[in-house]
Amino acid sequence: MFIVQTAALSRDLSELRAEIQWQDELRQSLYSANPSLAPIALDNAALSVLRRSAPPKLAWQVFDACAAVTRIYALMERAICELVEEYVRQIGLIFQDYSKLNESLRVQHRIGVGHILSKWSPTRTLYSNLSEDAIAAGLADGLRGNGYKLLSDAFLTDTDNYRSDVITRIFNKLGVSGAFDRAVKIIDAKLLCERILSAGDTPSSYLNRLVSERNEAAHGSLSSVSSVGQLLEYAEFVEILVECLAMLLRSQIVDSALAAGTA
Repeated sequence: MFIVQTAALSRDLSELRAEIQWQDELRQSLYSANPSLAPIALDNAALSVLRRSAPPKLAWQVFDACAAVTRIYALMERAICELVEEYVRQIGLIFQDYSKLNESLRVQHRIGVGHILSKWSPTRTLYSNLSEDAIAAGLADGLRGNGYKLLSDAFLTDTDNYRSDVITRIFNKLGVSGAFDRAVKIIDAKLLCERILSAGDTPSSYLNRLVSERNEAAHGSLSSVSSVGQLLEYAEFVEILVECLAMLLRSQIVDSALAAGTA
């Protein structure tokens, strides 16, 4: 459970980290005062050709930082959505009778379906990829006592950036309370935070900084850019956070299966 989602995130972030480091090494090579000390071995002729077409060093750094924080945030948001999708799929397998679902889960499903239907149109809306029938089918089937499929989008109606409070709110809808605070107390996350957080920082404020920097990058209003080291730490933080959130969902699935007598 949730192995596919976390493995995909780890792979994507590993590739991103390699890209960040390679770009930095290339930049240092091109702008090194002493080519013999360049991290990437290039002869003087190659350096001369590359330098003629290279962007200014600061502009290059800004572009790379904007691309990196935007990509890191996007991978985190996508991974969390995929965890939610897998969770509601698993819950539907455990409780094949819709009426046996936790009441708070059924309430949120109903509210979410209603919200999506109220916003839906066949074109140019957030939910245009869904048909009206697909949106309502799971709720209608469940209420009629038929086989049903929970609509994961019904639990993902928050349009705010995925800061700690929004992540907590999403997981509350799944019946997992205090998810962000619980996740960052898991040993892997706790050790990471002890290593990368500055004095006065919290996991919540750290995530908020990533989100804010991503928003500034999207709107072209960056007041400063993160160093390569900071970008690598953002990627590591996101990877560990998602893995710990997956642990919470996995535990909740096991508890639900035990309660239902299907484990």
